Amino acid sequence: MLAGLNFPFVVEEPDELRDLLSSLAERLAAATTDSGTGTGTVHVGPATSI
Repeated sequence: MLAGLNFPFVVEEPDELRDLLSSLAERLAAATTDSGTGTGTVHVGPATSI
């Protein structure tokens, strides 16, 4: 949701949220390249509480 706003942001804390967003960014990037899943689909698991 945050990235969809097209507004830069920095997650300073909690560390867990920063790690989850970093992981999601990697999956999104992989889905847009040939080195990704090849399907263009990003599989995002259920929301986790932090």
